[in-house]
Amino acid sequence: MADNVTLPGTGALVATDEITRTAIVQHAQLFKLIFGGDGVYNGMLDIGQQAMAASIPVVLASNQSVIPVSQSGAWNIGSVTSITNPVAVTGTFWQATQPISGTVTANAGTNLNTSLLALETGGNLATIAGKDFATQTTLSALNTKVTACNTGAVVVASGTITTITNPVAVTGTFWQATQPVSGTVSATVSGTVTANLGTIAGVATETTLAALNTKVTACNTGAVTVSAALPAGTKIIGKVGIDQTTPSTTNAISFQKPTTSGLTEAKIDFAGTGDNTIVAAVNPQTTRCFKMFFVVSAATTVIIKDGATALTGAMTFNAGGTFTLDQDGDPWFTGTSNTAFIINQSGTAQISGRMYYKQS
Repeated sequence: MADNVTLPGTGALVATDEITRTAIVQHAQLFKLIFGGDGVYNGMLDIGQQAMAASIPVVLASNQSVIPVSQSGAWNIGSVTSITNPVAVTGTFWQATQPISGTVTANAGTNLNTSLLALETGGNLATIAGKDFATQTTLSALNTKVTACNTGAVVVASGTITTITNPVAVTGTFWQATQPVSGTVSATVSGTVTANLGTIAGVATETTLAALNTKVTACNTGAVTVSAALPAGTKIIGKVGIDQTTPSTTNAISFQKPTTSGLTEAKIDFAGTGDNTIVAAVNPQTTRCFKMFFVVSAATTVIIKDGATALTGAMTFNAGGTFTLDQDGDPWFTGTSNTAFIINQSGTAQISGRMYYKQS
């Protein structure tokens, strides 16, 4: 092309068109359009009508005038809201509600358990076996039409029968609401018994205590004399004194030292970290600690526990530290049912001692 421009150095030609704009001669570069997104080549535009995939979308101007449109073949329309010119519609149509003429047989179903009622014909419900119910307007008139009644067993599912006109035979065993008693009845008396003085011979007519006193024929008003010797043992009547003619010699008083303990003992002997069971759990008993002592061999922290529940805070001990609880009237620690008595330590010190407890 005569207007081409030669690139310096390479001699390559660039296609241009020489144009004049405002008295200035310029070269407008000629170029081709290609398709594709970023970094993708999908082909070049070509002249003539192309398919949609090879065409560039065109946007109409905002003030675009009417564009005539022609179409051959079938139109693809989404929906029709109105038709201006009459359109003939062919096919088969039915009304939403269909009129019915002629004879219709209604099937009453099989739940009636009676084949004669399953298909009703002839109007028998209006006149049943010659009994004209259709013309009766009152219950009394209808009652005269009933000529037979079942005289067999009658089962009342609910409610109460208040009146029976005809005699009905009743069978079975019956009891009166209040039962008469005859013969001798033996009663076992417990608790406090109130006696009616009016039934005691000779007392019913007395109105004063003085008169009643004369009815008592024997009353002990003097001292009680024991004619026989008291049996040996701990049964003592009256005051008891101790002869201390020679103190600590005559009738000396001494307290016997117990040879056994009323408490159960458990050895404390462990060096493990964490929970160490001293008294195992027994269901459903509880453990009460009355006395305890122990000594630690190295620095550690100790917590007394009832199962998983801490009974004390963390107690810090140095090497050689001791822990002593003397016996008291009340237990130092009381556990819950079916839980072990535990001593927990943070370190690995040897902890040795003894615990005195009750478990019940």
